[in-house]
Amino acid sequence: ATTMTKEKIDQTVELEDGVMMIDGKMMVYKNNESSELKKTYKCDDGCKVAVDGTVTKPDGKTVKLTNGQGLDKHGHMNQMATTEMALQPHQCSSACSTNGCVYVHGEKGHTCTDTCKKKM
Repeated sequence: ATTMTKEKIDQTVELEDGVMMIDGKMMVYKNNESSELKKTYKCDDGCKVAVDGTVTKPDGKTVKLTNGQGLDKHGHMNQMATTEMALQPHQCSSACSTNGCVYVHGEKGHTCTDTCKKKM
C-alpha cells in the first residue's frame, strides 16, 4: 500500500488554507505553503485541531484525523481525492454476516455517500 506523502500532496492539488494529516504528522497549509503543526489550530467555526490530529468540534465531539484527512480554515472536513490514498483492509464486525460485509469509511470496498460526508 502506498502512503500519502507531502510530495504527493504538493503534486496533486492546490490546497486551501487549513490543516491535513500527512505521513502521520499534522501539517498547516497557508497560501499554498506547508509547515508542521506546532500548536492547536483554530478554525473559523470554532473547531480545534491538536498536533496529534484530534479534532474537537464546537459541540465537544472529537474525531481523530487519518492520513489524507484535514480541515479547511472554516472547519469543513475533507479528504484528498487521489488514487495515491491508501485504504485500510476490511475488518469484519458484528454488522457483517454470511449475507455480506458492511464496509466503513476508509476501508477497501467502501463507497462514500452523502451520509459519509455529513459525518466528516
